[in-house]
Amino acid sequence: MQDRKCLILVGDDAYLTHQLQQASAHLAPESLLLLQNAHCENSLFPLGQIVPFEKSKNLLGQEFPYLLFDARHQLHLESLAIASGTLKAGGVLVILLNHWQNYAEQPDLDSLRWADGQCIASPLFRLFFQEQIHHFAFPVLQQKYQDNLSPFSLLPEKKKENLTLTLEQEDLYQKLLAQQPSHVLITAKRGRGKSAFAGFLAQHFLAQGKTIILTAPNKQAVQTLMLFCAKPLTFMAPDALLLALEKGSCKADLLFIDEAAMLPLPLLQRLSRFFPKLVCTTTVESYEGTGRGFALKFMQENALPWQHFRLQTPLRWKEHDPLEKWVESLLGFQPLKLEKQKKEKLTYQLYSQQTLWQKNRLLPFYQLLSQAHYRTAPTDLRRLFDGENQHFFLAEKEQLIGGIWALTEGHLQEENLLTGILQGERRPRGHLVAQLLAQSAQDLRPCQFSSWRISRIAIEKNLQNQQIGQQLMQNFIHLAQSQKNLDFLSVSFGYNEKLAHFWQKCGFTLVFLAETQTASSGCYSAVFLYPLSQRGKTLCAFLRQTFKQNLAFYQHSLLETVPSLQKLAQDNACFLLKPNDVASLHNFAFAHLRFYFALPALKRLLQEKNTLENCPLLKDYFTEKQWVNQPSSRQWQKKLRDEIAQFLKQKPQ
Repeated sequence: MQDRKCLILVGDDAYLTHQLQQASAHLAPESLLLLQNAHCENSLFPLGQIVPFEKSKNLLGQEFPYLLFDARHQLHLESLAIASGTLKAGGVLVILLNHWQNYAEQPDLDSLRWADGQCIASPLFRLFFQEQIHHFAFPVLQQKYQDNLSPFSLLPEKKKENLTLTLEQEDLYQKLLAQQPSHVLITAKRGRGKSAFAGFLAQHFLAQGKTIILTAPNKQAVQTLMLFCAKPLTFMAPDALLLALEKGSCKADLLFIDEAAMLPLPLLQRLSRFFPKLVCTTTVESYEGTGRGFALKFMQENALPWQHFRLQTPLRWKEHDPLEKWVESLLGFQPLKLEKQKKEKLTYQLYSQQTLWQKNRLLPFYQLLSQAHYRTAPTDLRRLFDGENQHFFLAEKEQLIGGIWALTEGHLQEENLLTGILQGERRPRGHLVAQLLAQSAQDLRPCQFSSWRISRIAIEKNLQNQQIGQQLMQNFIHLAQSQKNLDFLSVSFGYNEKLAHFWQKCGFTLVFLAETQTASSGCYSAVFLYPLSQRGKTLCAFLRQTFKQNLAFYQHSLLETVPSLQKLAQDNACFLLKPNDVASLHNFAFAHLRFYFALPALKRLLQEKNTLENCPLLKDYFTEKQWVNQPSSRQWQKKLRDEIAQFLKQKPQ
């Protein structure tokens, strides 16, 4: 097989268009695939398929001889990685740019995804991108130097599809037939033939008379699996499959899940309960933002007897393929060895973003995050390189063994913005916890005060459960206390008792629980605070007291499963209308405050004189227990808002 190639084509739009038109002389239009920002001018590139970056995941399982990647205005890292995985042996990846010498200085539209909604330049990552191009010796063809050179002079060799097992696949196939495990997880890097192998396995079970259902994030992703099965398979979308299973209208002997890591863990766990045998295949190298910790987390949190197998040998391209090595290096997959330092004990240090890069700690830190958090994605890497208001606190002893990634929040002073946050009309990016707390407590101080939000904490996987995380956090708190004008620390995560216990041991206090489960973890987001300044202590005490008094009124499902939360709610419920409740009611009725945030105030309003006879919808909601479906109805909420608004107008102040 030939090596796959990558080249950079640089010039103005007219030059790029001319080069692509030249390609039409010896290339079929359908052989060209262009990935670009959905808002770019498509008429520049009239050839081939045009795929927006946002839909690049639909390419999984397909193969192409030529890829055009439009990086003129946006360097979309996930799409670049996904697209490179579809390029077959001998194929050519052409990256289109308008600039090269000053590429790092240009605004990057990708920053809108990770820089709090701002379009900024991303000099550190773009310089890193250029360094990697030079390191792998990929040619850079520039308009002012290469007037007539076409990047399409070499055609990839035609490859006949091999519909037989490789030696590695055959070995695994025989092992599975001998062991007959009930729950199989097969992982591999892109292009290793895991979907093809699953197709052979499915064909074997069908020949035995077994019934199979196949599911995946999208139907296009299973084309390879279906091709190698050679027998019809029933495909169902994951959500539709779960609904059918819960209704009892669907049944099969086996479930095959392709690209399992792209599905939310709670959905995978619920699907797993319905089948005696399961086969899951997935790529776990973060091409799609799934992280390398998926297999470990999936099997740890699922009590079923999973057995994990891995395919290593590439089939779609040669081993040691330069394009694959480049993508792995660009996305921080390649393990990096830190320079050895003579450190007799564990040391802790706060790094700025620039120092983190200069001291060769940025990529190792990202790799640490990838191992600890399976949803760590390329957008996190981009933010690490060029995001603003970041703080990095690392624990090192000969090597990096742990770290904390914190972000600055709060210190908002504009009156109109603050009012809009309280009313639910404004949602400034980059202040996640500050505005959640402000809305839930109807208090401006979380947004006005300065805080650091702990975005991630990670410990090297072989050193976990040795209290290193607590030591790291204690040292981080000590550092934070020395910072001027810093009022509190916050952390937000999917609530479970183990994590909650860790943060409580570190001195943090629970002050918020979200009303719905997150799709990725299936947990309810929780916010814990640690006060630093005197006014921070006053604020945290107020938020804790408000949370305790309100908890009983949220009808939160965690109250049924976590005894400590149930007792907290029972012991602290407050039935008297409070000053902040009036603001909640007003903002719910006249603005856009979410129903969940107003719920405690609405409950306490029922205790007020004349409420029962003047607010029949509110009365029915609580007395008839209609909260299961009604709050999600916009029409019902509008009627309730109007009812509360009318009542407040008539009520004496």
